[in-house]
Amino acid sequence: LLLLHWCFTPMVMCQWTTNPVSGFLLTFFQVFILWCLNCIAVEIENPFGMDENDIDAAGMQEEMNQHLLLLLDEQTARVPELVHPQTQIAIRDSDIGELGTLSFNRKSFASTWTA
Repeated sequence: LLLLHWCFTPMVMCQWTTNPVSGFLLTFFQVFILWCLNCIAVEIENPFGMDENDIDAAGMQEEMNQHLLLLLDEQTARVPELVHPQTQIAIRDSDIGELGTLSFNRKSFASTWTA
């Protein structure tokens, strides 16, 4: 189909344009763009091949297996417990016009994780 387009496009462009340079440019760009699109489609048709720009399916499977094995490890089975911060709400003292203090009582994530 691309070869037919390549053969008939110059004839159609001769009918549409009066200037040979514009006919050549329009023909060249149409044929060039369609061939480029075809080459791109051929490359992405099989993304798991052995070309340089293909996706590494074996490497992706190995990485997925490592992540799944990590889920079975005893060290990763423990769920961390976080302490809810006890907060005091900042209340505006209408007589003084200053904000009250906002205090948090919380542990760090590292100390919670190692406990």
